[in-house]
Amino acid sequence: MPFPGRSLLAGYAVAVLLCAVALVPWLVFRSRLEPSPFPLFLVAVVIASRYYGAGPGMLTTLAGAVTVAWFVHGHGPGESATAILQVALFVLLASFVIRLNVLSRRTQRALEASEAQLRQLVLQKDAFLMTAAHDLKSPLTTVRGLAQLLQRRAARLDPVMAEKVEPGLGQIASLTARMALAIDDLMDGSAIELGRPLELRRTPVDLIRLAESVAARYDHGTSEPAIHVDCVDTELIGSWDGSRMERVVDNLVSNAIKYGPHHGDIEVRVYQETRDGRGWAVLEVIDRGMGIPPDDLPYVFERFRRGGNAGEVPGFGVGLAGARQIVEQHGGTIEASSQLGRGSTFTVRLPLDRDGPERELIDAAEGTITSRRP
Repeated sequence: MPFPGRSLLAGYAVAVLLCAVALVPWLVFRSRLEPSPFPLFLVAVVIASRYYGAGPGMLTTLAGAVTVAWFVHGHGPGESATAILQVALFVLLASFVIRLNVLSRRTQRALEASEAQLRQLVLQKDAFLMTAAHDLKSPLTTVRGLAQLLQRRAARLDPVMAEKVEPGLGQIASLTARMALAIDDLMDGSAIELGRPLELRRTPVDLIRLAESVAARYDHGTSEPAIHVDCVDTELIGSWDGSRMERVVDNLVSNAIKYGPHHGDIEVRVYQETRDGRGWAVLEVIDRGMGIPPDDLPYVFERFRRGGNAGEVPGFGVGLAGARQIVEQHGGTIEASSQLGRGSTFTVRLPLDRDGPERELIDAAEGTITSRRP
């Protein structure tokens, strides 16, 4: 059987052409080449069987065997024995090459079929995850709304009781919010795997307030590292998807906590800068933790990739990949720098609308950079 995409007739035609290509140079340069066209025909067998299947390969083998026997055959018994030996050796090697190429092609087709089935299973898995995540998010949103409602009602009815229930209800609201963010991240990851771009819901978002909100969520006043938000401006507003940008900041801050425990406080810097005549909002998350090994640093934004020193720290290596997808779809960039044993810095840059409040920062000179760092 010929290989897919190549007709049997074309294969035999190519086999005949290969035999001619192998024989003619040997006849022309016979005095300079080996006394037998054995090597040239073996190359022809390799090409015919590799690209056109067993049939054309066998035809080339037969033609080669006849040619070798004809041109090497002599009148003496010694020369006849040499011819027979060469023909047998040629047929043996050619048969082995044909068999090897056929098995190789079959294996390749089996692998391609397996990859297609695997891709189909992945698509089904991602579709299931998106459906399950959507179904899980609805009750979480309800629980969070009820907790916030109870907080407001308790504050109106009984201030003393409100003080008692406030910590518990606040924790419920905070945990449900974090679970909702994790589900959104799962849904976005599945959408990316399915090849779907994220549907951004752009609204005016204050990046400073967003960073302060995330920091407050994690800063419980316990022995955990304190989170400091440093900024120059009172607000930094851009047209972004607020919930997704909150997930980006949440992921960076939670990673700083996980990979930098007991190594000093965490600093979140928010400022704006102008690069090449364009305004950018910049957010930096700086920890003083274990750092990222240099060999792993270029791959930290790839899915399922983590630093080799992560050890028992929980995680699957998907958060940063999702963060990069969100930032890049906003037209921004996300970068990481790190020193092993001394901490890491993750920097997010988001483009600002030139007609917004940052207009005063844009430098008219092309190619200059103006920053307002905290």
